[in-house]
Amino acid sequence: MRLAKAVAFSSIAIYLYQLASLAYTVYLARTFSPYLLGIFGIASAVTLLTGEFRALGTGEYLVREKNIDKNTVKNSIGISLSISILIFCLLAISAGAISRFYDERLIGELILIFSFSLLVSPFNSINSALLTRELKFHKVILLDWSNFLVGISTSVFLIFMELGIYAIAIGPVVGSYVQFLLTTIFRSPFMEFVPRIKNASDQIKFGGFSSSASILERLNIHSIDLIVGKMDGVRSAALMSKAVSTAELIFHIILAGSKEVALPFISKTNYKELAENYIHATLIANYLSVSVLTSCIFFGDNLVLFMFGEKWREAAELVPFVSLWVIFRNFHPFQRALFISIGRERMYLKNQALGLASTTIAIILGLWFGDLQFMVLCLSFSGFAYFIFTTFQVFSVQNLSQSFTKYLIKNLRLMLVVFLVALISWGVDSIILKFIDSSFLELLVFGSILIISWLILMIALNTELYREVLKLTIDKKIKVIK
Repeated sequence: MRLAKAVAFSSIAIYLYQLASLAYTVYLARTFSPYLLGIFGIASAVTLLTGEFRALGTGEYLVREKNIDKNTVKNSIGISLSISILIFCLLAISAGAISRFYDERLIGELILIFSFSLLVSPFNSINSALLTRELKFHKVILLDWSNFLVGISTSVFLIFMELGIYAIAIGPVVGSYVQFLLTTIFRSPFMEFVPRIKNASDQIKFGGFSSSASILERLNIHSIDLIVGKMDGVRSAALMSKAVSTAELIFHIILAGSKEVALPFISKTNYKELAENYIHATLIANYLSVSVLTSCIFFGDNLVLFMFGEKWREAAELVPFVSLWVIFRNFHPFQRALFISIGRERMYLKNQALGLASTTIAIILGLWFGDLQFMVLCLSFSGFAYFIFTTFQVFSVQNLSQSFTKYLIKNLRLMLVVFLVALISWGVDSIILKFIDSSFLELLVFGSILIISWLILMIALNTELYREVLKLTIDKKIKVIK
């Protein structure tokens, strides 16, 4: 019961965080030009990617280990802090070279500002990992939200003080230092502030996989900023980033809660039932996410214009094919949980490496032979290739291979629902559009039609999601009667 409440509490906080982030993103998009946000995007991408080396899986190691002591925690802080200081020095030295590489002085200056958070991040992340281990999610959320709210409040205040793009970089740094101060108050009983590195080979070995996988995951998204920024300019990087972030945000809002319980759900039964659990969880998630993302192919451009304004019209035109790419990339939303639960971490590492390679090739070829529109078309094909590879990789696992035909049949049914929902919504919307001259009203009408048609088809076709909701409702009524 304690775990269920903790997960529910965490899921609600994640949804609220995503919505607050969306509101802040809308504010920034309407305040700054695509050019300036492109500069900011490249600087933050460089900092975030180097930050993944800083963690070296220490937090995840502390959460998963059955037995830890204060020396284990000291080692984790020692490893993370040592790497953080090294990265801080490297960024300080290389900031000028990065600026020259992109021919934008501001990029190096923003990287220097971002890098100061590296000096306190190890303490923040280790304490949060320990609190997560103890299922004290209320403290984790308090610390995370303090960081977030102080960060955006500082940025907004500094924007009004006319510090421009520097304000967006200073805010998160101030937020991280406030979280560090609060960490001294809301700390785990195991938390230590004195670092050391002694007999830490297990932690370093574990961190090798964790950091590599995390870096590849982040690169799959941030490679767009870095490569497009160099090949086609920072403004183009901002346009692509806005299109991708819109589709990704929708996906994460829909599945934020379910990802929290993915690993225990897939792992809770014996190995023989792994295939059934994985297929069941994947289909339920896809009935939610794929349906909405497919609709973004038709109305995503209006969504971008409504939220961010007319100056992002070029980004809006990229959303249809970007949504297709996001669908293919996330068609197996629980693959990480699957590979980890059966001890196939290397398979997941290979999977992310191939995903990064296909994304990188698509970006380079797309911009080499065409423009952004051609590039997103190439991305959609690379996403499809990645989806095919991931499907065969997942079902090459023992006990899942026999369920491959069953999975294909169920997914054909899923795609039928998705296609019909999108077609009905688009058809009705096209008729109503003749009488509406407002992005907001069109979104409202389209969204209403989408939800109604989706619900009708879910029930009519007796889908897995409908059966699961029906089962939960019946179980709840039985408990009430008892």
